[in-house]
Amino acid sequence: MNAVLDVVLGSRCALCGAPGPEVCGRCLMSLAPARSEPRLEGLPDLVALFDYDNGGRELVAALKYRGRTTVAGFAGARLATAVAQQLAWRPTVVTWAPTTADRRRQRGFDQADLLARATGRALGVPVRRCLVRHGRHHQTGRARAERQALGPRFTARAAWGQRLLVVDDVVTTGATLVSAHRALFAAGAAEVAVASVARVEGPPR
Repeated sequence: MNAVLDVVLGSRCALCGAPGPEVCGRCLMSLAPARSEPRLEGLPDLVALFDYDNGGRELVAALKYRGRTTVAGFAGARLATAVAQQLAWRPTVVTWAPTTADRRRQRGFDQADLLARATGRALGVPVRRCLVRHGRHHQTGRARAERQALGPRFTARAAWGQRLLVVDDVVTTGATLVSAHRALFAAGAAEVAVASVARVEGPPR
C-alpha cells in the first residue's frame, strides 16, 4: 500500500509522511546515534547507526511492518559510510543474518537481506548469502534470558580467508549476531564484523 501511495503522491518520509526524501531532514535530526559502549561480548567489531528508543524503532518498523522497503537504501548507504569510518579493515563480502522462513513469508521479504544488499552496493562489495538459519524461533518481543536461550543457530557456507560484514536490522542482546559470528569463523572466515540499523540500549522490554 505504501509503495502504491509513493507512486501516486511521490516520495514521502517513512517516519512522518511529509513529501520529500525517504527520511526528511527534520526526522533525520531526531534519530539519535547509537552508543558504541558497552561492548557486547562476542562482538568486538560492531557498528550500529541509531539508538532504538530514540528514533531507531520507528525507522525499523517502517521497513519491517509497513513495507517501506526503500528505507533499506537509506539505511544501507549510512551503514556503508559508518563501516568505512569505524572498521580497521575493509570487508570482502557482505552477508546478512536471515530471518525465519515464517517471517519472510509473512512480509514477502527479509529485511536483513535488503539491508545487506543496499550496504554492499554502497560499499562496492559483493553480497552473498553465507548463513543458513536453523529453527523457527524468532527474537522479537522476547526477554533477554529467552533471547539467549532460544537464540537462533546458524551454519555457514565455506568462507575461507574472507573478511565478512554481517548486516541485521536491530541488535539487542547480540544473541543472533554472536551465533552468526561464530558460524562464519567456524567456516574459515579471516575477519567478521556486524552492522545494524539500530541498537537497543539496556535490557529488552
